[in-house]
Amino acid sequence: MLDLSKLNAEEREAVIARRAYQKAWREKNRDKVKANNARFYKKHAEKAKEKPPV
Repeated sequence: MLDLSKLNAEEREAVIARRAYQKAWREKNRDKVKANNARFYKKHAEKAKEKPPV
């Protein structure tokens, strides 16, 4: 996560706007977010079965 205090005003506004857009998108598309998370964790669970941690 970026430290906003180290950015100039223009960059800070861009970061805040991007975060707001992404948050709104996730709220509107909860089904897509849930499906993506399910695919992500399913893939990682399959990898863990194939190659257990040493």
